[in-house]
Order: sequence, then structure tokens, then C-alpha cells
Amino acid sequence: QFLDELVEQGGSKKKLTGSEWYTQQAGRAINQAVGRVIRHRHDYGAIILADERFQNNSNQSQLSRWIRPHIKVYSRFGEVMSGVSQFFKKLSPSPPSSSSLSSSSSTPSSSSSSTSSSGIISLTRTTATGS
Repeated sequence: QFLDELVEQGGSKKKLTGSEWYTQQAGRAINQAVGRVIRHRHDYGAIILADERFQNNSNQSQLSRWIRPHIKVYSRFGEVMSGVSQFFKKLSPSPPSSSSLSSSSSTPSSSSSSTSSSGIISLTRTTATGS
């Protein structure tokens, strides 16, 4: 309410409304949570945002730019589970071979071509129509 009153009073600086401020804070919190899943370039993870508001471009725009191209929106939970399962099957490293277990080198190969990957999933609710 305080921020809304400041906006109504006007002024030389652009002021956020109360709703805009809360939206901005929520975006920061979500991006911080994403950063806790994907920590470095060889990391990968799936983030499920079970909130229908993320089907809207305006809410998706609150997410970091690097993550936006990876957003997938599903309307059914079964589709989400299938997508997450396929994601991890595709990106999970294969189990180490017995020869690599006996190797004394503990540093990753510098020629590795893997990069960070992520899957942001927004679960949306569909509404039934009809009589």
C-alpha cells in the first residue's frame, strides 16, 4: 500500500507499485533457487515450477536469460514425469568403468565437451470447458 501511494504521488524517479515490487522479489528468489541447482558449467538439474503463472511470457521473463530457452510447459503431471525421466536418462553420465576406477587421476579431462544443462518445467492447470 505504501509503494502504491508513492506511485500515485508521482515524482521524477520511476517507482514500483506494491505488486511490481513483490513480482521482482519473487523473480530474484526463483533465480537464486535455480542457481543452487545449476552451480557450474558441468552441472545439470531439473527444476519444476508447479505454478500455472509460469505459462505466461511476462513471468518467464523474470527468469535469467540463460535459462529461458530451456523452459518446457506441461499440462499433465504424467508428461512432467516423462520429461524429467528422459532428461536425466539423456544427460546422466554413464557409470564409471572398472579401468577408470583404478585410475590415479582425480581431475576431469580438459577435453570434455559437456556443458551445463537444465530443464525448467512449468506445470500448468487446464480448465475443463463444456456444459
